[in-house]
Amino acid sequence: MAEMNGIDQIYRYDTPPGVLRYGDCQREFQERLRDYLFGPHSAFASEDEIAKAVGFSTRQYRRYAWRTFGEPAHSFVRRLRLEAAAGLLLTTDQDSRNLAQVAGYTVADSFVRAFRGHFGCRPAEFKRHNLSCHCRLPGFLLWFGDVSAVSCSVRISIGPSAVETYLYEGLILLARLDASGRIDLCPWRISSGRSQSVSQKSLSLVIQSETS
Repeated sequence: MAEMNGIDQIYRYDTPPGVLRYGDCQREFQERLRDYLFGPHSAFASEDEIAKAVGFSTRQYRRYAWRTFGEPAHSFVRRLRLEAAAGLLLTTDQDSRNLAQVAGYTVADSFVRAFRGHFGCRPAEFKRHNLSCHCRLPGFLLWFGDVSAVSCSVRISIGPSAVETYLYEGLILLARLDASGRIDLCPWRISSGRSQSVSQKSLSLVIQSETS
């Protein structure tokens, strides 16, 4: 089994084959999570099922997702799936029912509400205002396994003259900026000195580049 302490380290004892080990833990955690989330039969998986798939207990999975991605596990998973659905919305003719399943929803109306809550507009509006854009949302790129193409900045139109900018550090959503450059969403959290200095520096540099 493996156990996590309070400073982002994992201790292992009697570790069975397939369970994550210290050293390659973060990289393999991301790879396993990515492969499972966008694999077959995982759209409606519970947190317990996801945790088991990546080799953690549910409690450990939640802790490690928080420290790795700066969001609660359920929020991170929902965001990636909504981003995947948004990209497919722009690049395919899939209907709301199919896109809802990609995002992990069984009811299209629930998907539309969640989509609007995250992006600030309904799916139909999102498609109308962004159809000519090349989608660089991390969740969409991960859908195709194209991790190298993840951008640090993604602009999205949510209305005729309303543009929002999403700032990323890898898969981590650092912040969302409104049209005036002000932060109106910042789910990112930090819990260790080293990651704090790295992420704060990255956030500062990206915001400067976007608003200069």
